[in-house]
Amino acid sequence: MAVSRAILVAAGSGAFAVILGSLYMNRFESDVSGGTRVAVLTTSRDIPPGTDLTGSMLAIRNVPAAYVDDRAVLARDRDKVVGVEVTSSMKSQETLQWSDLAVRSDARNLSQLVAPGKRAVTVRARSTDNGGNGLMQPGDYVDVFALIDAQGMKTSVLLLQRVLVIAIGLDTEQSQANKGDTRNHRDDRLLTLSLDVDETQLLSLANEQGHLAVVLRNPTDERVFQNMPDLGASALVDARDKVQARKASAFKAPPPAPAPVASVAGPVKLTEAK
Repeated sequence: MAVSRAILVAAGSGAFAVILGSLYMNRFESDVSGGTRVAVLTTSRDIPPGTDLTGSMLAIRNVPAAYVDDRAVLARDRDKVVGVEVTSSMKSQETLQWSDLAVRSDARNLSQLVAPGKRAVTVRARSTDNGGNGLMQPGDYVDVFALIDAQGMKTSVLLLQRVLVIAIGLDTEQSQANKGDTRNHRDDRLLTLSLDVDETQLLSLANEQGHLAVVLRNPTDERVFQNMPDLGASALVDARDKVQARKASAFKAPPPAPAPVASVAGPVKLTEAK
């Protein structure tokens, strides 16, 4: 009886170990392959700009969540894009993005623009130019700086890099009508960003400690800086001194050439006359 029970316990333990191993392998394969699959819309043929989308122009592709762009149109939104005009030329098998379509802002909800695993975070951010963020458009990428004032010491911190802007004010699409006088239509300082959960925590903390500033970057530039040092207010003085020293050295007169040294004749050897 004891032997039979031991055999059953061993068999159960073995089965449990097999199940755990299978679950671990499935999780490992999912992480390596980019996570769960997300159904997105792609084009089934080349589409010229100005064409109204039809159902036959669209196909569905399952893509790992890690490789889904925040602007991609999900398969569940197919009915919302059929009949909508394409604003840019598209190749066959290309992933359809909201920025490729002339979609009205009231035709889609902000939540539909948030990719799986991301969060839409709205912040009030300054810009580096005097015109605010008026030249930015949804779909642009920005870097986010935190301007912290702690105990009278001001510091600039590079907080986030290459962050997608999914809305500016109440606008969620690139509108030609808004590129003229944007201040009558939206609050350019109010940006909605697509962030990871840990980035959301970091941004919320920085927002409480100081002000946020954003800088626009080229959408094709995927470079990020590692270990960027924080800059204090003293860095402005140091940078100014270096610039002034560089300018002073550029306009300084070259030192005078050294005076030529007179050559001295050596000893003359006398020879006896024969």
